[in-house]
Amino acid sequence: MLLLYAGSCADIMHSAQPFRNGFKEPVISIILRDIVSGLQYLHSLGFVHRSVRAKHFLIHEDGIVKLSGLRSVVSMIEDGARVKALHGHFTGTVDNICWLAPELLSQDLSGYSFQSDVYSVGIAALELATGEAPFAGLPVTEIMMLKLRGHPPVLMKKDDGEKDGQISTHLSKVIDLCVDPDPSRRPSPAKLLNTSLLKVRKKVAPNTLKDLLLPVVPLDTSKLNGDLVYIITLYCFA
Repeated sequence: MLLLYAGSCADIMHSAQPFRNGFKEPVISIILRDIVSGLQYLHSLGFVHRSVRAKHFLIHEDGIVKLSGLRSVVSMIEDGARVKALHGHFTGTVDNICWLAPELLSQDLSGYSFQSDVYSVGIAALELATGEAPFAGLPVTEIMMLKLRGHPPVLMKKDDGEKDGQISTHLSKVIDLCVDPDPSRRPSPAKLLNTSLLKVRKKVAPNTLKDLLLPVVPLDTSKLNGDLVYIITLYCFA
């Protein structure tokens, strides 16, 4: 079991003052590249993640980002064959509603598939850019209504008066593609990896992310006792 000492992207945004309003685009590009690569692999095995969010983007001390939250994963393989869509109620709806795709919430005959994860990538990208998920703070029923009506992601105003960083054309384009209300128009993870925004990971050293996140540094594992290591391991993979 891999222990990720640097914590999650959500942890960093919530606890480190320099990142309270989100990360700069070079950081977002690196994070998304690793996450989308993970999704591509997961989808190739026939699994839908259903909980793609910054809370589940865990950063290893070497600067590699891993996708956790696997308790929500569901297989699209039934009776030895891959089905076109999944149906049925998802028990994690309330906690994850800000990130969930409209088709997953609608519970209609069309069902949902791998492209629901791509929608969540778009929401998570906005979360990484602003420090907060779109729709956060709204009642659950209102979020569902907005999503089912095809309303674009809503960014709530911050109470601290600080302005969010500018979202570039490259990032905005990726987000718009991912959150398209029509799942068939969303790009596959493979196509996302070929966008100019995500190609950046190929051009940087693995530890670049570690440097970009300063002054945040991984925990010094030499000072951890066995009990604490066990607790952190459980936390990272909860």
